[in-house]
Amino acid sequence: MTIKETFKSSGFTIVELLVVIVVIGVLAAITIISYTGVSKKATIASQQSDLTGASRQLEMYKVDNGSYPATLDGNKCPLTPVADTKRCLKSSSGNTYTYTPEAGSYPQAYSLDATNNNNNSTNYRITNTSPPALFALSSNTAPGAPTGLAGSATLSFSTNLNWSAPSDNGGSAITGYKIYSGLTSGSETYLVTTANTLTYSDTGLTGCTEYFYVVKAVNIIGDSVFSNEISISVSNGGNPCPDLGGP
Repeated sequence: MTIKETFKSSGFTIVELLVVIVVIGVLAAITIISYTGVSKKATIASQQSDLTGASRQLEMYKVDNGSYPATLDGNKCPLTPVADTKRCLKSSSGNTYTYTPEAGSYPQAYSLDATNNNNNSTNYRITNTSPPALFALSSNTAPGAPTGLAGSATLSFSTNLNWSAPSDNGGSAITGYKIYSGLTSGSETYLVTTANTLTYSDTGLTGCTEYFYVVKAVNIIGDSVFSNEISISVSNGGNPCPDLGGP
C-alpha cells in the first residue's frame, strides 16, 4: 500500500506581505507626524521661555545702568556701555539669539530674536514693549537714514526742522520719523515720533540756547541709523542774549 502525505505551506502569500507592509507604513507615518508635532511644540516653548528670561535680564540691566546694552560679547553678556557678566542672555540648546538695540551709546529700546538651529522655520521675537511673538524671517531691512536734515529758529522760542526721505526704505514703507534733541553734540535723546511727514516744529524752548538734532526713519522692520546732525541757536524772542563769555 502506498501512503501519500500532503504538506501545506505555512509561508505568507504576496498579498499578505503587501498588506503587512502597508500597515507598517501607515503606523510609521502616524508616529512620525505625532513626534514632529510634539517636537515643534517643545521648540516653541523653549524659545518663548528663553526670550522671557532674557528680557528680564535686559530690564534689570537697564535698572542698574539707565539703558539697555549697546553691544553684547560672544557669550551674550552686556559689553557696553557697562560690562556685566551677571546679566548674560542664556538660551536652551539649539536656540540662538539675535540682539538688536536702538542705535546710540545708551539704547532705550531693543528687539531680541530666538531662532532654533534644528527648526529654522520657527522664529520668535521679544521687544522692550511686547511679549514673545512668532515672526517670519524677511529679506526686508530697516530703512536708510533721512538725508538733508536742516532747520531754523523762530522768534517764538521754537525751531522748525525739515529733511528728505531716505533713498532706501528697506523694502517696507516708511511709517514715521523719530526726532532726537540735545544740548550738546552727540548727546541727543528721544523727543517724539512723527507721522510720515518731513517737517517738525519743536516748541517751548529756552532762549539763548543752542539745540542739536538728529532724525531716524522708521519702517515695520525697525529704525534707521541717525541722520546728519544739526545745531540751531534759539534767540531770546528778538531781544539780545546776554554775553556770558567775557568779564
